[in-house]
Amino acid sequence: MRQSLNQETIRLVVPADIAETWLPQQISAFSLSHPDVLIEAQVLRNSEIIESVDIGEADVALHWCRPDDANTVDPVATFPIEWMASRSFSPDPLRALPIVVLQSPCLFRDLGITLLEKMNAPLRITMAATGVTGLWSAVGAGLGITCRVALGAPDGVVRYQDEQLPSLGMVGLVARTKRAATRSSIELHLQLMTAIRELEFHGSS
Repeated sequence: MRQSLNQETIRLVVPADIAETWLPQQISAFSLSHPDVLIEAQVLRNSEIIESVDIGEADVALHWCRPDDANTVDPVATFPIEWMASRSFSPDPLRALPIVVLQSPCLFRDLGITLLEKMNAPLRITMAATGVTGLWSAVGAGLGITCRVALGAPDGVVRYQDEQLPSLGMVGLVARTKRAATRSSIELHLQLMTAIRELEFHGSS
């Protein structure tokens, strides 16, 4: 099928946590109401998303931020950061706690490791994955625990309850558009903000 000469293209960049869950439905709904708009969605690391929107490469972007980050806009919604593990995970009390992380830079990795080190908890990184899919696969296989929002967690990976682990707090999800945003980009931005608020209301499980 040939692309219409009048077709607008919107570049959307998002983190993997949401790209593999509810985002496809949002894109599908938007495309039905905007048949002349093509959405090019790309999954990037959080730092790459922020850079992409800062330099104007992305038309619409979703990215994570810590609530105490003074250098970002207010988040649309906030979600709890959880310790996550395989349902059958059982740590060896005689060995350092195994953890699975993403390669740096990663907001969740930095937070989890910093808090564990502050309480002098012995830990060992069993895998530093290059992407969220690999991270969830490693956690699901029982290689260790991780800290992340529960969005996108596969079957068999659940919240890990251990009173000795530090509380991880909350993380915000920011929705942004480029400064010279088109009308269609703004409409997509507004639709995604509404969907994010509904996601927050219904919980992240």
